[in-house]
Amino acid sequence: MKNNFTQSQQNRKRQHKKKKNRQLRMKKKRVSIKNEFQLVTIDPSVHFQNLSTTQELPKKTISNPMDMATSSNPTLLLPNYSKLSDSKFTQMLLTSMSNTINQDAIIELLNQKEILLFIREFTQLVNKFNYSKLQHEQWSYYYNLGMTEGIWNRRVSKKMAEANSMCYTYGRSKNLIKQRLAKYKRQCDKNQEAINQCMKQAPLIIDIQNITTMINDLINKDQYELRLELEKRKTMLRLDAEEHKLAQHFYLLTPRQTEINSAKVIWKAINEQQNIIHEIAIFKKWLQVHTQASSFSLQHIQLPNIYHMVTSLFFQAETSSADHIAQKTIARAEEIEQYYTNLVIIEKNKLQSTRSQHKNVQQLDEIINAILQRQNNMQQRRSYELQGKLINIFKQNAFTPVDLEHTMQHD
Repeated sequence: MKNNFTQSQQNRKRQHKKKKNRQLRMKKKRVSIKNEFQLVTIDPSVHFQNLSTTQELPKKTISNPMDMATSSNPTLLLPNYSKLSDSKFTQMLLTSMSNTINQDAIIELLNQKEILLFIREFTQLVNKFNYSKLQHEQWSYYYNLGMTEGIWNRRVSKKMAEANSMCYTYGRSKNLIKQRLAKYKRQCDKNQEAINQCMKQAPLIIDIQNITTMINDLINKDQYELRLELEKRKTMLRLDAEEHKLAQHFYLLTPRQTEINSAKVIWKAINEQQNIIHEIAIFKKWLQVHTQASSFSLQHIQLPNIYHMVTSLFFQAETSSADHIAQKTIARAEEIEQYYTNLVIIEKNKLQSTRSQHKNVQQLDEIINAILQRQNNMQQRRSYELQGKLINIFKQNAFTPVDLEHTMQHD
């Protein structure tokens, strides 16, 4: 009797264990959009402390900064002609030549070792001069911006920055800008003097005018990405300064805690929405470039949400082709984007619904307008940032920073 009871108990345990394992396998296999949010995010309470809102944000997505090394060191974009092989340097020089210069005559000159060495040295000197000139212009821009608009450097606590979805610091101090201006002015003068001395030693057989034109054309083309990076920094400085200005303006209106909570939710949702918009745009461009790809290799590109979705879909039996997986991934990512869009709408409606109970409706309108102004600047900033990412990854030539600055001045 006792043995029968023990055996029956063991059977029930085995059946229960099998059932639990089966449920666990089924749970792992089902990948819904809800699970996508949970798998790619972390607890929002870390970033939204003391929020009293009925609509919670999905947990924070993995950051996708796409930071390039050139963002901190633009010299990585500066070519070094002294390290190129003779054949490579000659090829680059000939490729950049205008049609007005006799190519056969230039090739004959470049075949002479002494003349090739002179032209290479001259090219590197002009290259260094142009770089120091670009940097001097850059820091002059920062100085003039500080003097005319008061945009120097600003910093808030990282906790404050994270709670309001903004960068915690931007700009340079006035002293640092002055130091950099003096440094690059000295470099310009030194490099110009070196160029003058080099030109005096030019072989009589060469036409220094034609050679200078060729070299300038080559350097102008090779420093294109460097100029883009410096232009990007100018525009990002303005946009970052505007971010801090708009956030400060919002708090100076002395909003109520519920309004602060809604503002944080809206700004957080916009930031996360822009993250997924960036990933979708980069992934779509990647698909265009790799139209014949039968499989995906995305690990060299920082697309955490897209990469997770692609990986999940690969393990589902009903999906097989790369194209099918790509389209389904985009659809899921767009659902996430729409989620954030809806969340912003809900919070805006919540703010509007308090009008009848608000003691000062005019103040409420000013607060709502301040939130929306910050939202627009965030979207403009991230849109500009996306252009830079696409250029860095796919080497496009569609960057137009001047257009954006023109837009900012007329908003």
